[in-house]
Amino acid sequence: MVSPKDRLSPSLFNIYINDLPSTHSRKFIYADDICLGTHDHTFTAIEDTLNEDLGEIAAFLRKWRLQPSDPKTLSCVFHLHNASASQDISVQLNGQHIRHEHNPVYLGVTLDRTLSYNAHLKKSAPKVGTRNNILRLLAGSSWVASATTLRTSALALCYSTAEYCPSLGQIFSY
Repeated sequence: MVSPKDRLSPSLFNIYINDLPSTHSRKFIYADDICLGTHDHTFTAIEDTLNEDLGEIAAFLRKWRLQPSDPKTLSCVFHLHNASASQDISVQLNGQHIRHEHNPVYLGVTLDRTLSYNAHLKKSAPKVGTRNNILRLLAGSSWVASATTLRTSALALCYSTAEYCPSLGQIFSY
């Protein structure tokens, strides 16, 4: 059972960070995850924009005594030109170089440079397969689950996992 405190925490956190400073980058915020996204013609311009914006965010975090998660703080580049696909960028937060990741995970979705979601789908396929096996067991059991139970189980177990990622494509294709 979820306690009232656990239900209230995300709302209180959203109120707490409601006055995040304006940035040149677009902010994607979900609960306590904040992603900055920007685009430009050169990597230098992208680095300059992100470093400036991260300076603003860092000042805000210090003011409100918030600490970013080092393992979750990273940079990445999405580029359709193969020669530039593996380009690292130099971005800093509080004077510390941010680790560059070619296939970052954001909100549980593994992203790749072309936003094709191939890495995420390869990771999700075994999960869906295992859950399909559970459905087969339910359907073939001696007590034979009703059609409603099987449908509800399929939606909860398989469909939710298989359909988790596609809507994020719209978020990242701004």
